[in-house]
Amino acid sequence: MMKVIDFEKKLTVLDLLQCVANEGFFLGTIDNIVEFEELDVSRQLSLEQIYEFLEEHSLDILPKLVRTSNGITVANLPKNLVHEPVVIFRRQPAVDKKSSNMRYALLIAKVSALMAKIDGEVKNEEISQLKESINNLSFLTENEAYFVFIRAIYWFFANHSLELLIDEIESLNNTAKVQIVSVAKDIAIADADIDKAEVNILRELYRKADIPTKKVVKDLKRLAKSRNIEIGGANRSARKVEHSAAFEVDDSLDRLLDDFSDF
Repeated sequence: MMKVIDFEKKLTVLDLLQCVANEGFFLGTIDNIVEFEELDVSRQLSLEQIYEFLEEHSLDILPKLVRTSNGITVANLPKNLVHEPVVIFRRQPAVDKKSSNMRYALLIAKVSALMAKIDGEVKNEEISQLKESINNLSFLTENEAYFVFIRAIYWFFANHSLELLIDEIESLNNTAKVQIVSVAKDIAIADADIDKAEVNILRELYRKADIPTKKVVKDLKRLAKSRNIEIGGANRSARKVEHSAAFEVDDSLDRLLDDFSDF
């Protein structure tokens, strides 16, 4: 399996631009970029150089670099960019991050990232499956789908522990917890397989939502049958689950989506 982030790989800024043109994004570290590898990203001059490069080529980066009265700063990150995975991507027109459809799509993306973190290693196929899943959200425009996907990629690799996310979920109200469980079940059956690690995390989510945990596997099988998904069948690699804007995302979930909404 190819590494999703190869910390030893080096590419030039021209390679980076080609990567963004071909793939839609670059995922790696600042150290991966030859022209930036000697920069001290804890210093203003270095951040200015990166910021100006992005501005020149109409690119953006997560974690976000923003210009303030005190210079360039890394938004929503308690440390600098040293060894920090970044996503560099095409600058896009503004989207309504608070719309019902966008909040629902961001919830799908964030729960997808939660499920991918279970085994501690994000695989290339999970990124491809996530991209397909988001692009299949018929209620999103192409620009909105790109916005959600890029933030999902960042969240896959942001330094947030699974335990911390579970603690965040525990602080939500019960309606929000049930909504998370609903999305997580969709994701769990999407590959036509009931994975033990996903069952375990669903049991934890059920517990937080005061749902009997012994129902998890039974609920997944029932949901798969209703979606015409054959668990353990020949098409296990295909993720065909169709999400729809089935509910208004509970307001308390805004706290969980802040990682996305602030960018």
